[in-house]
Amino acid sequence: MKKIFTFVICMFFAIGGLFAQKLSYQAVVRNSANELVYDASVTVVLSILDANGAVQYSETQTAVTNQNGLISLIVGEATNATGSMVGVNWNDASIKTVITLPSGEVITNVMPVTAVPYALFADNTGGSINQVQSNWTETNQDSRAYILNKPTIPSVPTNVSAFQNDAGYLTRDSIAALQQTIISLMDIVTSLNMRMTQEQFTATAGQTIFNLQHAAKTDCVVRCYVNGVMVGGNHNGVLELNANNAQQVVYDAASNRNYVLKANDRVTIVYWY
Repeated sequence: MKKIFTFVICMFFAIGGLFAQKLSYQAVVRNSANELVYDASVTVVLSILDANGAVQYSETQTAVTNQNGLISLIVGEATNATGSMVGVNWNDASIKTVITLPSGEVITNVMPVTAVPYALFADNTGGSINQVQSNWTETNQDSRAYILNKPTIPSVPTNVSAFQNDAGYLTRDSIAALQQTIISLMDIVTSLNMRMTQEQFTATAGQTIFNLQHAAKTDCVVRCYVNGVMVGGNHNGVLELNANNAQQVVYDAASNRNYVLKANDRVTIVYWY
């Protein structure tokens, strides 16, 4: 079965009269034997599909994979494009890639667009955003400028002799209590102090266990990158802490499209401790 493992990072830019209609695209290319295709010139046909699989936009580019099999393209720069990205419903859009390898093998992959950029989404919603400046003195509760549940600000006496502390102004005792509260909050913040770090490993064939220098926080996400590409192609990570050892993480090939680590794969693990 022909397949391609792609991990896409898309940076969309606003479209319309003032901005270019482009997006960046990256993918790691493997052949049907699950082998990296590196330092090779490949032909890439990129298409944006709607919810029914119809092609809304398509273009062809030539790219050269780097030593890790990675290609980087800017979709929207090709002169041979057909169709348009204007009017694409990004809620249901997919990106289809057809890559022809130097051997003649054709690798095809379709994956949904999982991050809808605000500029492109707003351009195709047909709606608008009304920005209304709130008005502190507005009394009409049906007005969009009316502030709901606004507090009453007490007036400050002109003469010190007329001052009464019925409004809850700070006194010496209340300042001392506030200082103690601040100290307690600082202690809490110190106790919750966390640091983020990353460690790099050179994997052995089939390796699944990685030993960290620090004990990772059990309530924090552990992210993993293999040869510079995020495992699983999402922002949640797939590595889990060893239940018996917080300084060990377990690489699960099943969560990374059954990719088994190969010797000399570069593995980067980002975590909090």
